[in-house]
Amino acid sequence: MHRFKTDESYLVGEGKGPIQAYLDINSIIDIAKKADVDAIHPGYGFLSENPEFAEQCKKNNIIFIGPTSEILGRLGNKTAAKEVADKAGVRTIPSVKVNEKNKNNIHVEVDRIGYPVIVKASWGGGGRGMRVVRSSKELSEQIEFAQSESKKA
Repeated sequence: MHRFKTDESYLVGEGKGPIQAYLDINSIIDIAKKADVDAIHPGYGFLSENPEFAEQCKKNNIIFIGPTSEILGRLGNKTAAKEVADKAGVRTIPSVKVNEKNKNNIHVEVDRIGYPVIVKASWGGGGRGMRVVRSSKELSEQIEFAQSESKKA
């Protein structure tokens, strides 16, 4: 409905699906420049958290209505955001970061937290890849699934 209430609207990502079009930063910037846009509000979701989009707006003298690309880079990544909060003394829920070093003994670290836990990709996914894990035997499979979903996103 918002399209029909505006004075002007433009097609982004012709021939692409809605998600691919929405994430087509270059097309959005090109349209904004051609339309002499001063500012862009990215809405909610992927682009609103994308430091690359905020940076491209800045490089093209378009105001990004939202946090700076630096802030998005630190807080868009859930793991980095948690580290920022921890350093600032903000209480956060217990978590374990999965990496190559602890991948084989992740069960031990998660057992210390206790089940159920949520497995969440640290970057990408937009809510995809989140899985409630109720036992140690589900953990590895759900971690792989979350990583796969994040890569697809």
